[in-house]
Formats: sequence, C-alpha cells, structure tokens
Amino acid sequence: MKPPRRSVPGSRNRLLALLLALLALASPARALAAPGDPIVLADDALSPGKFFKALDRVRADGSPEQLTVAEALRIGSGLAFSGPETAVVVGLNSVSRFNFSTHQVTTVSAPTAGDMRGVALAPDGSLLATDLGASGGTAADGRVVRIDPATGAATAVATGNALVNPLGIAVAEDGTAYVTNSDGAGHGDVVKVDPASGAQEVLPSNPNPLVAPWGIAFLPSGELVLADESYNHAFRGALVRIDPATGRQTPLLLEHLDGPIDGATAVAVDPAGQVLVTERGSGQVDRVDLQSGAAQQVGQGIASPIGIETEPGVAPTTRLLSGPSGTTRSMTPSFGFEPSQYGSRSVCE
Repeated sequence: MKPPRRSVPGSRNRLLALLLALLALASPARALAAPGDPIVLADDALSPGKFFKALDRVRADGSPEQLTVAEALRIGSGLAFSGPETAVVVGLNSVSRFNFSTHQVTTVSAPTAGDMRGVALAPDGSLLATDLGASGGTAADGRVVRIDPATGAATAVATGNALVNPLGIAVAEDGTAYVTNSDGAGHGDVVKVDPASGAQEVLPSNPNPLVAPWGIAFLPSGELVLADESYNHAFRGALVRIDPATGRQTPLLLEHLDGPIDGATAVAVDPAGQVLVTERGSGQVDRVDLQSGAAQQVGQGIASPIGIETEPGVAPTTRLLSGPSGTTRSMTPSFGFEPSQYGSRSVCE
C-alpha cells in the first residue's frame, strides 16, 4: 500500500499565484467607464475661464474622473451614446465623438445645424437633436434635426410652430421624439414630434403648467420623466412623470425630497430604473427614487454638469410588481412584472 501523497504548502501557493496570473492575463482591462457608471458632460475644469467641455465619469466615491483631455471637446450641451463604446456630444455647430476604447475625441463639423442642446439615439441608429435655430430660442424657429453619427451631417425634420426654445429630447421605441420646450416667458411644454412627417403635437399640461423643462428621459414603464427648474413656479422645481399618451403629470417637488437636490437640469435613468439628476449650480449628481422621494448624492465637485447618461452595457433586470404572497394553491396565479430599462421586454415562460 502506497503512503498518501502530501502537498507542499510552498508549491500550492506558487500554483495558486500562477493561476491568478493567468486569469489576469486572460481578463480584459477595465475601461475608464464601467457599464452603468454615470457619465457627465461638464465644463472642462482643466481649462478655467475657457469655453470647453469634458466628459467626466462619476467614481464610486462621488468624485469626477475626467475622461477627455483638456480642450478636447468644443462647446457641448447634449450627450448620448450611439454605441456601446461611443459617446456623442452635440453643441454649437459641432458634433463630437468620444471612443471609450481608444479615448480619442473626433470632432465633426455640422454646418447645417446651429445651436444644438439635446440629443438622443433613434431606433434606426441615427441621432435626433434639438436646435435653437437662427434666433437662438427667441422666436418659433427652433428645430429637431436628424444627425448621421458617422459624418455629423444634419437634416431638419421639424421646424417652427411650437418649437421656440427646444432643449431636451427623448425618443420612443417607434421613433417618435418628445421635446422639452419653453417660450422664455414662463411657460413650457412637451412637444411630440413625428420625425417622418415633421408633425408636432403639444402635450396638454395637466394638472399644472410646466415652466422651464429641460432634461427628459423614458422610465422603464414607458412614462417620461423630466426636470423642470420651476415647475408650477415652485422655487426649487420638480421632477415630473408624464404619460406620453395623455399628458397626465405626476410631479415630485424638489423641496419635498428626502435628499440634497436644490434644482435639476439633466436627467437619465440608470439600469435599476432610478433617475439620475444633475444640478448645475452645486455641481452634483443625485439618484432619485420617484416612488419614495429619497435622493442620494452620488457625485460632487463637477464643474457645471449639463448632460448625463449611463455608460451602456448593463443587461436589464426584471422587477416583480405583483403576485401571490407566500404559498398559494392557485393553479393559475397572476404575476405583474416589468424590465428595469425602457425598450426591453420581460417574458414568463
């Protein structure tokens, strides 16, 4: 009978170290922006007194990490992702692309566009952006333009009528655009735009008037959420949920929040379905639960944040909304559920 083999601690440790080293070599390096991280379009803190923008990643400790080099971006006001690794920034006569793999910024002139403020990805892969028009938002010559993300070429799809000061934009699954708009005289609204025909429809303000709406995004439920800096002329404004079919509003006044927000400009919806909000004056980013009203500060020390998105690449989850509690004898139980991201679908098989 052979004696049992004995392991040597030193050999085992060396083997473990070798295995870990091989795993490290096989694993891809972590990108500057991890999927789901808030990415903020802000002033370039490395160039004080100059008109340049930067893309900042909000670190886990809340501090900003500048992803672009100083003076890499021209004047920008709107941020969207056109792919899993490419962020697009629109601004004054310019479209810029930032690649998260190469960290390269490419600026493409868009001579047919003007002062673009908001941008969103359309289902066909193009971008839809708002443009203040020749009067700079003082007359009804605002536009919605379609942008080729590769060339920056812009084509007007809707002009004038209700579009006076178009700022934020969100695009539905069917391509319909929803634009936040104000007249500069204390009245705001959401304009529904058919990008195929250019037809416009102003959603009714019900029950209270919008005043200065800006950022807008889709919630997982298909409702819109927007930031109004002075909703119903409130001092601190509100986050407002809007039914895109009826215009019905559900406001969450900022002074009623359990958290630190004093104002709100840009909004985005994170992979968990909660709302990310930027506040330009305080340079902070907050996460808001619209159901409970709880607000948590997740970023600070950001120079005048004006746009926000979450870095793509996170698979949506499914939230259980209703169903039997505990054990049930029902042979046909009913459950209600929804995906955590708008545009996704949850099924039970």
